[in-house]
Amino acid sequence: MSGWTGKHEEILNTYTKAIVHMRKQLEKKKFSLVFGAGISKKFGIPDWGKLVNMIARHPKVNGKSLLKDNNLSHSSKTQMLFHHFKAKCHSLEKKLHDGEIKARWRKIIREKLYKNGKKDIKRLIKKHPYINQFIPIIKKSPITINYNFDDFIEKIVLVSRTDEEQKRSRGYETAWNPHLQLKIGIPVIYHPNGYLPENPLERPSDGLVFCEDEFADQLIETMAGRYASLLHYLSMQTCLFLGLSLDPKQASFF
Repeated sequence: MSGWTGKHEEILNTYTKAIVHMRKQLEKKKFSLVFGAGISKKFGIPDWGKLVNMIARHPKVNGKSLLKDNNLSHSSKTQMLFHHFKAKCHSLEKKLHDGEIKARWRKIIREKLYKNGKKDIKRLIKKHPYINQFIPIIKKSPITINYNFDDFIEKIVLVSRTDEEQKRSRGYETAWNPHLQLKIGIPVIYHPNGYLPENPLERPSDGLVFCEDEFADQLIETMAGRYASLLHYLSMQTCLFLGLSLDPKQASFF
């Protein structure tokens, strides 16, 4: 404990101004958390590179040989795997339409994303190195941004509700449309790259930003102003980034 206390004191002494600013912004509801793959990795969710490799080894994809070039970005590898999978689907069922192929592709992603099966969320919260400290912030912030497809942040908020909060609502709203309409008192968990909940009966986003083409489309849409309202909102916020890679081969910013 003394080691942790010393580390906390060191952080407070080094970043006093930033910490005070974040506290003030949180009280003003002008503070947001931005989560990347690092947050979900601690829950057993594979990171982007591992997920791509798992998809490549799936018997319905069988595309491991396509991943030999280590200089390619994860999105480029995913692009090749998807087109390889699409060609295999057409070779088996020539009249198969694109919507059905994407549905099957999404099913494979969900299967590999949640490969470890059902989890005790409360136990995972206790084992996670830092998520427990951020649950009150997620509840207080108007919006929390999660670049991951998974629904672990939603599950965490759900099981962390007080008895009074359980009477009012599930404690959050999930969104993926950049034209956000925030509701007073209900925190929004926003997934810029799409949402794929573990339960197939829950509504996923219309698409996932996972392949090279999808990232290119997202960039074009950003330049065309589709994310203008979200960007304006974030420009007025103080954001803390957690578990996000700044490596251009892995980063998933729009």
